[in-house]
Amino acid sequence: MLGKEERQTSFFDTDFVCAHLIDNGRPSVPPARITKVLILQYYEHLSDRKALKNVRFNIQWKYALCVPIDYEGFDRSLLVYFRARLLANNKEKMVFKKTLELARKAGLLKGEIDQVIDSTPMLGAAAVKDTYELLRDGIRKILS
Repeated sequence: MLGKEERQTSFFDTDFVCAHLIDNGRPSVPPARITKVLILQYYEHLSDRKALKNVRFNIQWKYALCVPIDYEGFDRSLLVYFRARLLANNKEKMVFKKTLELARKAGLLKGEIDQVIDSTPMLGAAAVKDTYELLRDGIRKILS
């Protein structure tokens, strides 16, 4: 388990200067905190709505985010805008690299890792048919 030092030093607000507006008139949510929410959300396979519910009510998430027990969270639209800013400023790779670095420091990853990606193209209809597939099947049944 990561201690408070590691949780607080994994991401810094200065890492996101180009993707974060400081003086837009509203109280800001630190970009490092939003990044941690995105990582937890991805890890637990949650929608934005469920992730923000965890930010407000899940004590484990509050611990991981280093927020007080009465922290109210923020609007879920902020996650959408922040993701867009990360992509627009090419910061999504930086988040991935820092996450790997933190995992190595915590002893979760040992040494270099080789990743094999299967790039075989996927052809044909998907497992769940879309509207066009269903229409095509219906027409075939009528004509045969």
